[in-house]
Amino acid sequence: MKNYLMIFLVVIGIGLLFTISNTIPSLFNHAESNQAKITKEIDTLDFHISSVEAIVVPEKRSNIQAKLSGKGTVNVRQKGNKIIIEYKRKWFEQIGFFSSPKLTVYIPEDYNKSMDISVSSGSLKFAGDSKNHPMELKDLSINIGSGHADLSNLTVDTFTSVVSSGNFEVNSVTSNAGDFDVSSGRLVVKHYSGELQAEVSSGLLNIQLDELTGPADVTVSSGSVKLDLPEDADFTLHGKVSSGVIHNNFQLKNEITSDKKIAGTYGSGKYPVNLQVSSGAVTVH
Repeated sequence: MKNYLMIFLVVIGIGLLFTISNTIPSLFNHAESNQAKITKEIDTLDFHISSVEAIVVPEKRSNIQAKLSGKGTVNVRQKGNKIIIEYKRKWFEQIGFFSSPKLTVYIPEDYNKSMDISVSSGSLKFAGDSKNHPMELKDLSINIGSGHADLSNLTVDTFTSVVSSGNFEVNSVTSNAGDFDVSSGRLVVKHYSGELQAEVSSGLLNIQLDELTGPADVTVSSGSVKLDLPEDADFTLHGKVSSGVIHNNFQLKNEITSDKKIAGTYGSGKYPVNLQVSSGAVTVH
C-alpha cells in the first residue's frame, strides 16, 4: 500500500513540476517579443528553429511577426543588422504526450535581402506567391539537421543548402548559383533554373531543370541520382564512375562510353555537366 501511495505522490509531484516550470517563466516573458520592424539597416533574417512545424508566409507588411500555437517560446529580436527569429522548447515539452507545436512567421513580401535558416528537427515550409510571381532574395542559406523542408516559388542570387539528414524538396526556384549538399536523406528538386552544384554523401538526389543557364556539377559518394535536363539544353557531358553505372538517354555528339565514363556534347555544348560517382547509379534524361 505504501508503494502505491509513494508512486501516486511522485506522479503528483511531477505534474506540479511541469505546471510550475511552464507557468512561472511566462510571468517574466515581458523581455521577449514576437515581432520586429524591418528598417533599412536590416540585411539578414536569421531563423533558428528546433522541433516545431514551421511555415514562413510572405505578405504585405513592414514588420516580422511570429505566432506560436502549442508549447515552447518564440523570440523575435534585432541584433546588429540582423533580425533573429528563434523557437525553443524545454526538455519536458518534447515528451510525446504533448501536442506538436506550430509556428507561423509572417515576413514582408517585398523583403529582398538575405535569409539564413537553421532547422534542427521538425519541418519548415517557405514559398513565394506563385511560380510566375516568386519572392526575390539576394541570398538564401538553409541548414537542416533532420526533419523536412519544402521551398518553392523563389528567385535567389545565391542559394546554399546543407541537409545532414531528412527530406528536402525544392520546387520552382531560380538561382544564379545553387549549391546542394546532402549528407544523408532525400533531395528532390523540380522546376529549377540556373547554375547547379550538388554533393550527396548518401541517399537520393533527383534534379529536374527547366533551364540550364550555367555549369552543373554533381558528386555522389553513395546513392542514386537522376538528372532531368530540358530537351533544348546545350551542354557537354563528362561522367566518371568508380563503382556503379551511368545511364544516359540523350543522343550525344562525339560520344565516348565505357564502364567507367561517358562523354559527349548535346546541342551547342555550351555548359559543362560534370558527374562524378564513387558508388551508386546516375541517370541523365
